[in-house]
Amino acid sequence: TPTNKRVPLTLRESDSVKMSETAYALGYPGDSSIRQTLPAYDLDDVTITKGIISNRVSPNSTSYEAFQMDVSIAAGNSGGPLVDEHGRVIGINSSGAVDAETGLMLGMNYAIIIDELTKILDQERIEYTMVSNFDWAPKWFAYVFLPIGILALAGGIVLLVMTAKMGGAVLAAGTGGQKKAAAKGRGPVGKHAVLRGVTGKYAGQRFDLLKGKVVIGRDPTACNIVFDKNTPGISGRHCQVSYDTNEDCFLITDLGSSYGTFLGNGKKLTANVAEKLTAGDTFYLCDNDNRFVVTKE
Repeated sequence: TPTNKRVPLTLRESDSVKMSETAYALGYPGDSSIRQTLPAYDLDDVTITKGIISNRVSPNSTSYEAFQMDVSIAAGNSGGPLVDEHGRVIGINSSGAVDAETGLMLGMNYAIIIDELTKILDQERIEYTMVSNFDWAPKWFAYVFLPIGILALAGGIVLLVMTAKMGGAVLAAGTGGQKKAAAKGRGPVGKHAVLRGVTGKYAGQRFDLLKGKVVIGRDPTACNIVFDKNTPGISGRHCQVSYDTNEDCFLITDLGSSYGTFLGNGKKLTANVAEKLTAGDTFYLCDNDNRFVVTKE
């Protein structure tokens, strides 16, 4: 379809995006496209990956803000749009963090917030449509894919910013970088420390940590978050999560589980030794099918 006949997606102000919100990355990820040989891509070939936004950060050695998330970012969808459930563009897919020693993905991916793009669109006098609230809009799959011109501009911004300002710390999608340490402080007034399920039985469910510690496992007499008794890899009392108001940090402790509790970067916790977490950090029980995120909402 000629670009002058395509309908551009609506943009959404970054401040309206909430942590733990569902997001979708659109593009042609390398890990899917390498399995087929296509002379050209069109709308029917668009690949969609889904995940949760866990934090808003400035990645190391960069001057821009980005959403940290577990949405899969690969070679083919970097520079493409990150959209919300109504199809409004909230970011530009940019990079994923990898372990420098093993080369394995750490499960921390980044999308440049849309406000960074609109600054440049304003400078270049390029028109766009922006929404700042949660008014109803048609679901994103009813829209046509973002125009090639906007995608090219977004991709160019990503490459220029990452090449000139990141100093190689955060590379193109799939080569990664490290998350910037969260600033010390209690954050905006009124926000609560919460535990939220990302995958598995409790995906999307929210647990208020200000009410006290949360114990996760299969034993209904000892746990607040109870898994089915036949859930593979989950112990009776698997792990404990709490929030320290004095230190303004989250604490997670493995309770001697059989198959382990792991941080989002793959580090296995030592039994009965508390580990500090900051808002946006993730962890999982046994494997990625039982992932949670600690955040403030």
